[in-house]
Amino acid sequence: MKKIKGSPLFVFVLLLIVFKSYGQKESDFRVSLSADPKMIVVGPYETSESGEWDLLLRFAYRRKHFEYSVFYEGFKAISYSSAGINVNYLFFKKDAQSRFNRLEFGVGPGFGVIVRKELDVRENFIELNGEFRYFFNKNIGLMFLGNLKYRSDLVVRYNETEPWRFSNFWGVIYRW
Repeated sequence: MKKIKGSPLFVFVLLLIVFKSYGQKESDFRVSLSADPKMIVVGPYETSESGEWDLLLRFAYRRKHFEYSVFYEGFKAISYSSAGINVNYLFFKKDAQSRFNRLEFGVGPGFGVIVRKELDVRENFIELNGEFRYFFNKNIGLMFLGNLKYRSDLVVRYNETEPWRFSNFWGVIYRW
């Protein structure tokens, strides 16, 4: 049988393409921007006369069912910002043609630091997140995030007895 000179190189390139395409289905990067709808409508205080923007920006890497993210939350109206990391476990539901994961549900812990410059506060926090995502196509989707955060800044600054705060964020997500 006649040996083809380029066959090992061809096989290597073919295997590389197969493994690369498989790897892309098992991992991706994501960026999302969301806002707290309650703060937009009502505002941060009972006495607020108008709403304010509380924004959350996240960058994430997903590998199989785990998502690792870094985030920044900025709420200028109360000079509040926080930054930290989250780890979510993701559950997927593929679309009817099994082309991509259209529905995702994620749950997981996070931790980071709260900074309130005007009040000279810099405190750690822990949180638990639950998230629902719906993708219109392979890349773009909507997200709904429920966030239960232990606000240690409230304990330090205001001697709060119930420092757990629930927030929700609605936004857009892009994956590649």
